[in-house]
Amino acid sequence: MLEALGINAPALVGQLMLGLINGSFYAILSLGLAIIFGLLNVVNFTHGAQFMMGAFATWMLLQWFGIGYWAALVIAPLAVGATGILMERLLVRRLYHLDHVYGLLLTFGVTLILEGLYRRAFGSAGLPYANPLPGGFRTELGFLPYYRVWALFASFVVCVVTWFMIEKTRLGAYLRAAIERPDLVRGFGINVPRMVTLVYGLGVALAALAGVFAAPLYNVSPTMGSNLIVIIFAVVVIGGMGSIKGAIITGYMLGIAEGLMRYYYAPLSDTVVFIIMAIVLLIKPAGLFGKGVILQHQSEPLDTRASVGMAIGRRWAWMLFAVSVVALLLAPLVVYPAFLMKVLCFAVAASAVNLLLGYLGVLSFGHAMFFGFSAYVAGHLAK
Repeated sequence: MLEALGINAPALVGQLMLGLINGSFYAILSLGLAIIFGLLNVVNFTHGAQFMMGAFATWMLLQWFGIGYWAALVIAPLAVGATGILMERLLVRRLYHLDHVYGLLLTFGVTLILEGLYRRAFGSAGLPYANPLPGGFRTELGFLPYYRVWALFASFVVCVVTWFMIEKTRLGAYLRAAIERPDLVRGFGINVPRMVTLVYGLGVALAALAGVFAAPLYNVSPTMGSNLIVIIFAVVVIGGMGSIKGAIITGYMLGIAEGLMRYYYAPLSDTVVFIIMAIVLLIKPAGLFGKGVILQHQSEPLDTRASVGMAIGRRWAWMLFAVSVVALLLAPLVVYPAFLMKVLCFAVAASAVNLLLGYLGVLSFGHAMFFGFSAYVAGHLAK
């Protein structure tokens, strides 16, 4: 019947299967991200790096210690979750009462550091991981590998169990109450800071678990998380920031949409998620399952000095400016001029972002597009 409509059934099923696999990763990663944001109000940009750490932990357990995949399903999330707990106690905890921008910038910086360390240690090329479930079974619609079916089933179970634990159990009620009414929860003898730390660790462990699932499917590389994190944020925004149910449903929906688009019109498969995000934000800014958004005056700037407590006197500011000018004048004597020009170009770009952030309170990631577009225009005009 499908052939009569001009549809290649095996190819369509293959793309749908791939879309469901990607959707399962989107669901688990966005679930962890939604837990951290919904319960802790922190935008965790390190989530992609923690996904990568889970995959690398799986690879290292096998290569260095001879520990196989099935044990890594438990060990890797616990190990990476422990690093997340350490990060929360040392860094993230200081930002809970500040604007989201500070948490985003901090976790983005940690992501760059982690990717750089892993790239230096393991290189940029991907590292293969043996398939723990080789083979598959054939159906009339195509071949289904055992491992992909397992990864799809296991990730769905993880998503449902996590949602049930947070939304339907007493433990989940305690978690939500600890964030919304910490003083009341302390009255029952519950250690709120410890519970907050465990919530952050849970979100990180979910990202690492997704990395364990991904290791046999994709080459383990330092950039595998950065390739996903933008899509994961789009999934969370479409589903509704902080919505557990929205993260799961939207993750699978967008994975299927990608698979269908890859079959019918492959050039749009990488952008269909962002097209859907733009449409959803225009129709429902809070997301499909979001409860609402808080509107702020567009011209309200971020008071960075009051928020972080880093105000400096005007005299020290002028001294710092003078030192910077002297350093800039002496730099060509000790620094290669081409490198200095690159530094100055990025400094101008950073100043443009800071202008919007400081005076309008708007964090614009779209500035990278303008930066690249102007470079292309200048290159074509110079011909």
